[in-house]
Amino acid sequence: MIDATRVVDGQLVYLKKVLSSSHELEICRFFSSESLRRDPRNHCVPLVEVLPHPTDPETSFIVMPFLRNIDDPAFETIEDILECGEQLLEVRTIIIPKVLL
Repeated sequence: MIDATRVVDGQLVYLKKVLSSSHELEICRFFSSESLRRDPRNHCVPLVEVLPHPTDPETSFIVMPFLRNIDDPAFETIEDILECGEQLLEVRTIIIPKVLL
């Protein structure tokens, strides 16, 4: 996951890479349907939109509202910081070069 800003409205969001055919995407769409979004028992993070990968039709990006800063709660160990850095580099390596092509 990586935070980003939507160009359309300036909203701060999270992007998550998923397989276009994944159950996760299907479930996210289900709980973000209009009828379930209005249900007060639904506490799922709403889906803002789904972006297709520009070069890989089997991959999509789930766009969700930004919920909290990356360091909230605070890191407790050096390992936590390193793991976070590894994940950020992994996501940036996947997203940036392919989008810029």
